[in-house]
Amino acid sequence: MNSFYVTFGKFHKHSINGKIFDKDCVVRINAEGFGHARKRAIESFGNKFCMISESIPDTSHYSKGIWVLNT
Repeated sequence: MNSFYVTFGKFHKHSINGKIFDKDCVVRINAEGFGHARKRAIESFGNKFCMISESIPDTSHYSKGIWVLNT
């Protein structure tokens, strides 16, 4: 499994299981590859996210830190 990191744009806001995923957090998705990670991101957030990367973003820009997607 590889880790992929999803970030959100200014107007992207999602409520999943009582958690708010938005521009202030990074979501880590563990997946077999980029395609699988992208599929999981779309299933969870639709097309309302900014980017997916294998690199950990600079967390100083995200006040909520990194959250793991457990869906």
